[in-house]
Amino acid sequence: MTPRDHFDHAAAGIASLEPRDPERVAAKEHARGCGRCAQALREAEALMALIDSVPAPALSPEALRRLSERVTSVTVARSSSSAWLVLAAALLASLLLALGTGDAGGLDLLTGLHCAFVELVAAAVPYGLLLYSVLRGRRAGSAPSFAAAAAAGALAGQLYLLLRCPDRMHTPHMLVTHTGAVVLAALVGWIGFASVPKRAAGEAR
Repeated sequence: MTPRDHFDHAAAGIASLEPRDPERVAAKEHARGCGRCAQALREAEALMALIDSVPAPALSPEALRRLSERVTSVTVARSSSSAWLVLAAALLASLLLALGTGDAGGLDLLTGLHCAFVELVAAAVPYGLLLYSVLRGRRAGSAPSFAAAAAAGALAGQLYLLLRCPDRMHTPHMLVTHTGAVVLAALVGWIGFASVPKRAAGEAR
């Protein structure tokens, strides 16, 4: 890595390397004199530390609430360099929550549609904030960042349903409906980026 190389687009991958990995060491050295890459690396390392701090397979509602708030705020307010990591964190948290239950059954159609609707409405909030920010020219957008924003919002909706969903203890329902809605929100967010005007999307387009 030369002094002129920027790695902000790959900060998430660098942050996942071992501290003594030559590539990570070189990146840290570069970041000492590059504010752009230093910011991206700090964000990626913070999210990686947050993911590592979450116990598996069982996740408490409070731990998931903190994770959801963090990934949502980072997705909307920060650079898109960590979008892939944010997306992975949201999907992983949703999956671990679903697998934390242990009962079969609970695939009632009406209940499933209701839960999916709640999560998709929740996904629209950070997605809308990101879209507004991109259209106003306050930041660049990308398909991964739009997908991450929608997935993080859907995860927040899933957390809201922890105490309200009648089938929250049924693994099939949690996987198909709750985690499925997070995945669907991510896909819709990704596809939705295609409708953003090319000029507004910026360099990430």
